[in-house]
Amino acid sequence: CGMAAIRPPWQGSRLAFVEDCLVDRVLKSDLVVEDCPVKGLGYVAGRDFEEDEVILDCLADRVSTASGPMYDKVVKMCGELECGSYLGAMFYWAGLTTLTREQAGDWADELGCSITAEEQAMLLSLHAPSSLSSRATGISVPELEIAGMKVKGGVVDLTVAFLVDHFGFTRDVAPVLQTLALIWKYNAFELLNDTRLALFIAPSMCNHSCDPEAAYYLEYGEDFTRMVVRALRPVIAGTEVTVSYIDRHQAKEDTATTRRKAIAAGWLFLCHCEACCPYETTPEECKKCSTLLKPWISDLESGPYDKGEGATCDGCGQEDMAVFHSYFFHCESCEMDWCPDCCNRGGCRARSPTSVGESASPEEASLGEADVVVVEALDVELTGTEPVVAPCWDADEDVRDAG
Repeated sequence: CGMAAIRPPWQGSRLAFVEDCLVDRVLKSDLVVEDCPVKGLGYVAGRDFEEDEVILDCLADRVSTASGPMYDKVVKMCGELECGSYLGAMFYWAGLTTLTREQAGDWADELGCSITAEEQAMLLSLHAPSSLSSRATGISVPELEIAGMKVKGGVVDLTVAFLVDHFGFTRDVAPVLQTLALIWKYNAFELLNDTRLALFIAPSMCNHSCDPEAAYYLEYGEDFTRMVVRALRPVIAGTEVTVSYIDRHQAKEDTATTRRKAIAAGWLFLCHCEACCPYETTPEECKKCSTLLKPWISDLESGPYDKGEGATCDGCGQEDMAVFHSYFFHCESCEMDWCPDCCNRGGCRARSPTSVGESASPEEASLGEADVVVVEALDVELTGTEPVVAPCWDADEDVRDAG
């Protein structure tokens, strides 16, 4: 991200390191960590599970409380940045509090830093995007120097640079803080009616599906936060154990395009689960030349053209699609671009069924009606440049107040 990348906290493969991290959290006979195609590391069932059987049961590995004078100070600093902040203040705060005392230096006590290098290494093994779009809010400017770091044509989270300068951290702390803030953003759970974020290392290894095998349930009281993952249906050994990152009940009603917009906005990837791509046919193709279309995630990649030039949809004429859509498609052969909605109107041969659990013929899927995005029904904001973390549980059913 413009700053030097952090050195991986593992020697050898990330898979082996993650397995070691999970030794005390997951029974290997129950779940096996594997490199799942397209998705990366994830869980595969090591044995059969019955419906409603507990697959994982663990306490939070880390809880960040967004309150206190120092947190208020960080909120104020983020609010004063003219360029805006890519992440919310609570994620930068969580990143600051999970620096080691050595990294935080003279600010360790005031920031409440108590994590050990070994514990931090476990957090750093969780997923974080390896790049961010230079067009996203608060990410880079053409030329800038903050805290001795020259940003010239690259991308850097300007809030991180500002915080490093303010607290007087050494330069090597900047990429660590950036990565920690992103890990909190894309892995943490917001506790309902609270100002706390919780990280669960073991459940964070579950990959997403819009029609998942399992679901998260939270239980928490005054002095503990627990997550239980239960099977939604019988799970056969060898099956990938997935959960839904969005409200799974709403997902059943939404079209594939609506779900994909939510996932791309909140987690920076294009969903290819069986519910969104149910047919073993070619991916989306350009209507003009039949070349396979390349998806672009708006907040993750700067786009197919020169910096500062937005892509215009050749179907509906929507300018600068990255501002209005969390993803879009580009044809590298004829240089045509398509928004997600125009793909479903026939801009490409989409494969989206009407909803999860329903089937549609390839002919019906290729015709696809325009999707209507119902923002009020989703836990993720679908417009703007800042994705919103959505709880993976349902407020009415899945969250159990154990207090």
